[in-house]
Amino acid sequence: SSFPCQIPDEWKQIVLSLESRSLHPLAFAFRKAWPNITPVKINDFQEIIGKGVQGVFDDSVYLLESSFSREESGLMSVKLKQNDTTLAYFYFSDELHPDTKNVIVELSRQKYQIGIISGDRKTIVDKIASETGINSNLVYSAKNPQQKLDIIKNIPFACMIGDGANDSLALKQAHVGISVKGSVSLSHNSSDVCFTRPGLNSLLDLIRISKRSQQILKLNLT
Repeated sequence: SSFPCQIPDEWKQIVLSLESRSLHPLAFAFRKAWPNITPVKINDFQEIIGKGVQGVFDDSVYLLESSFSREESGLMSVKLKQNDTTLAYFYFSDELHPDTKNVIVELSRQKYQIGIISGDRKTIVDKIASETGINSNLVYSAKNPQQKLDIIKNIPFACMIGDGANDSLALKQAHVGISVKGSVSLSHNSSDVCFTRPGLNSLLDLIRISKRSQQILKLNLT
């Protein structure tokens, strides 16, 4: 088949239905791409952590799951399956939030060690690390929720920022867990701090507030 290609509206309806409860960036991308498509009623909906979302429509089980194909392209991908048959693949490129590079530069200036722990493929993660100037031995790719947790366990005083259900275990384990605006509820519930603005500038605000609070506490105690 050609790439890209047209897919039936019925498949689009099913994809939107499976993603209708999700705040994942890919779910927003689907909704933005197909604004005039109306979802259908999906039964037996379930989210399979680390894999995808699944539901039943018209006596068929549909699964929208992460795909590891076209790894060399550096694109994120998911595939739509009907029972055991793959119907379509969808590919996505990720854009950094405009404030990301500046925040990472400032954190580096303040001598914080910065890393990435991601479930995405190595090609994608290495591209993001390169774009943001993260040159660290703390760059991990293709990690499932338990592996993310195990990594955070071995980093003392770790501060982790995440937005997905796949991050919830690690967010809870981290010394400070932070979820960002638009995160799924599971990551919000697992976090110590929730940012109400998009992007990472709030992290710099949090650090300033924390340092100022420490100064005031020390002043009051002495």
